[in-house]
Amino acid sequence: MKKDLQKKKKRATFLLKRRSGLKAAICLAGTFFSALFFFSGCQMEQQSFTASEQTENSSSTSEPMQEPLAVTAAGEVFLLLPDQEAACTATLPEALPHVEKDDFSVQVFEGETLAFSGTAAQLETFVPPQNGLYRYSFSNGNFSYTLMVETAFAPQIFWQESEALLGEALPLSVRYTDAQSVTAETSLSFQPVFYPVDDGWVSLLPIHWNTTPGEYPLTIYAGTSVFELTVTVADRTFEIQNLTVDETTTAQTVENDEANAEWNQIIEPLKAISDSEQYWSGCFLQPVEGEITTQYGMIRYVNGNPTSVRHSGVDLAADTGTPVQAAGKGRVLFAGYLQLTGNTVLIEHGYGLKSWYYHMDSLDVLTDQMVEQGQIIGKVGSTGFSTGPHLHFAMSVNRVFINPWTAIDKGFSWGGIEDEGDDF
Repeated sequence: MKKDLQKKKKRATFLLKRRSGLKAAICLAGTFFSALFFFSGCQMEQQSFTASEQTENSSSTSEPMQEPLAVTAAGEVFLLLPDQEAACTATLPEALPHVEKDDFSVQVFEGETLAFSGTAAQLETFVPPQNGLYRYSFSNGNFSYTLMVETAFAPQIFWQESEALLGEALPLSVRYTDAQSVTAETSLSFQPVFYPVDDGWVSLLPIHWNTTPGEYPLTIYAGTSVFELTVTVADRTFEIQNLTVDETTTAQTVENDEANAEWNQIIEPLKAISDSEQYWSGCFLQPVEGEITTQYGMIRYVNGNPTSVRHSGVDLAADTGTPVQAAGKGRVLFAGYLQLTGNTVLIEHGYGLKSWYYHMDSLDVLTDQMVEQGQIIGKVGSTGFSTGPHLHFAMSVNRVFINPWTAIDKGFSWGGIEDEGDDF
């Protein structure tokens, strides 16, 4: 019995120790899992914060959305996408592309040649100078859009105006034609000659000061195309001048047979020369500063002679020795002394357009020399038919003398880019 009691006591002690060990194990396991949950929670929170931070940063640095650009061309609206090309054919200038986006810049290329660069608003006035394939590139700084445009315009005549005053010259150009030659017929005293250029044909039509004001037909033939135009000649008032000149001077110049024969032999043939290259660009220069003593086209009576003569240019009074500049770039057709006009220079600027310089004291250029605009060609003097130091400056289209102030103030524009054309 005593042994049984001892066995039960040992068993109770064993069970108690076992339960204590199990309780300790449970407590230890609880501590472990609590730490694990805490650590996992921290990591989850950190991951959650990192994801949120990435989302916020992604929103602040995201690229602009790619949106289509609406471009109107050839009667359609093209929704252009970046890095994609669309194409169309324009048969009229008004069918050329335009876009209503003030923040877009536009460049137009023909092959690798830049034909236009400007804003979307400025594009409205751009017309390609010749038929061909053009690449229109639109950009807002973030994306670029491309539209390929094939221009197939019908032949057109471009001119600044159909009305001209006596003594003016009308620039004419024929564009968008593959004609091998262009000719013209008119009842005016001058038949215009057309010259080939990169984007068509050009010509100057001068209006002689003796032309009767009114309407004159002008027919232009360009291959199979025929253009029927009307030129309106408007009247102009020319001043009258009564000039008194020493009779010794007149006897040696305007009234001298030898002086006139020399002029007719040397100078008159040069008027017909027309170089087929345009040397000048932009407006012409006034060759010398000075008081205007005689205007273009003035009706002049010399020493009471009842027969008047016309003044072919303008007289600019200046001191003897004042440098005289070439009004524009060109080729010197004549540089020398003539009994009638003294030291004289005649420059061909291309297409029959010429500038004339009389009465100089000395010359600084030679015949056949090429001169640049503004180059010194001589010095003011009083040689030939002259009453005092001055420069007689004139301009002509072949044999027809024209108002030189137009060449100085406006120049001659062929149109086709900013000017409207007549389509036939």
